[in-house]
Amino acid sequence: MPRAKRIRESTRDDAPDRQGARREPSGAHPFGERREITALFYDLIDSTRLLTHSDLEDFQDVIGAFQGRSCAAVSAHGGSVSEVLGDGGLAFFGYPEPLEDCATAAIHAGLDIVDACRQLAAHAGWGDLHVRVGIATSDVVIQATEGRISAGVTGVAPVLASRLQSIAQPDSVVVSERTRRLARRHFAFRYLGPRRLKGFDEQQEIWGARRRTINATRFLALGRWSHRMIGREDELAAALAAWRSAVAGRGRALVLRGPAGIGKSRLAFELFRRIRAERARLIVFQCSRRGAHAALSPLVDLLRSASGAAAGTTDPTFRQIASLMRREGISDALAIERIAFAAGADVPSKQSMEEVGPQQFRERIVWAVRRCVEDWARAGPIVIAVEDLHWIDPTSRDLLRDLAGWIRDKPVLLILTTRERPAWLDPEPHVTQITLDRLSAAEAGQLLADLLPEVKAGPFRARRFL
Repeated sequence: MPRAKRIRESTRDDAPDRQGARREPSGAHPFGERREITALFYDLIDSTRLLTHSDLEDFQDVIGAFQGRSCAAVSAHGGSVSEVLGDGGLAFFGYPEPLEDCATAAIHAGLDIVDACRQLAAHAGWGDLHVRVGIATSDVVIQATEGRISAGVTGVAPVLASRLQSIAQPDSVVVSERTRRLARRHFAFRYLGPRRLKGFDEQQEIWGARRRTINATRFLALGRWSHRMIGREDELAAALAAWRSAVAGRGRALVLRGPAGIGKSRLAFELFRRIRAERARLIVFQCSRRGAHAALSPLVDLLRSASGAAAGTTDPTFRQIASLMRREGISDALAIERIAFAAGADVPSKQSMEEVGPQQFRERIVWAVRRCVEDWARAGPIVIAVEDLHWIDPTSRDLLRDLAGWIRDKPVLLILTTRERPAWLDPEPHVTQITLDRLSAAEAGQLLADLLPEVKAGPFRARRFL
């Protein structure tokens, strides 16, 4: 039976749940919930031929390693593997757990699966081991089930993802138009044209996805909003007050807290826009789920992307980092060397750096970070933003705790966005915490009217859409 058909039929049967699969959270609405999700389908190419030309135990070991790495890639980016079918599988992003930037997370996972397959092929000496990945986004209806995740999902995304996978080139990721539109600023895309796919009356616009050399944080990836910011006047006023304090040389830490999708990044972007002419520099660090246990992950990711090191490869070189930091106004050679070492680069004093204990290493990195901030602040007030603080790694958290206290007499505004209250950040006078609540019905109506001009503003109309 063709794999796409197996996937499609498996969403209707009631076979037992695969071991370890997540289940629909209890308490889901019995009549179903409408939600936008992204589905990812991956499949090894011509695995039957590999099976017939390989030792059975070797084949089993390679397939097991491939599935392990593929599932790990999905999990690292917040997805859930619904089904593993021999040499392929289906995963969802945004279900059962809500997830911001589902399309972006799915493409990251798909590219990681391709990288894992290439690495495994090189390690095993199987030059003909290749994978295809298809990704699609759609609205679905989710119902509570006791079976596999996919058994409770009704919608186009999983079927379209399987169709896209079937037409992808070896070791490539093909995505739907909707997926590309949602993740367009995070990746480079190549238009593959309209294609007629089985089961779809209209031709589907499809795109090939690949990594960009320089990654975009959510702040910058959102680009220019096509609508004005609705509400948040009091919150924006508090944020601007924190900036005024920083401009006067009294540094502030500004914490924007609220659940996923509430508008933390939107508020921060509005602040950036308002103060663009006054700030000397904006530095943005992005925490991620996959980096929650990797030391200094936001710093390393920023250095890797900004220095031109290819994503998914080795760490950037010392020369790349040093060149980048000098271009960005950092003049202290020792600070550059210590930052580069922390990012994994081979530096001239690597041996002496490796010989120090954890506490001394931390002190050296803290000193280097302070020197960088001092160099930047000489040109005027600066903004340092850290996005998704709830995923910060312990080493970066300790650095931020030190930085938040140290900037009190510096022209620095430190902005932290998070879903949770950072208990490690002391509630001191120089720390401003803003909790974002839902928009009122009237404000939601105004937002809908901006986004959908054909919708009349007003609480009644807003409730119909929300």
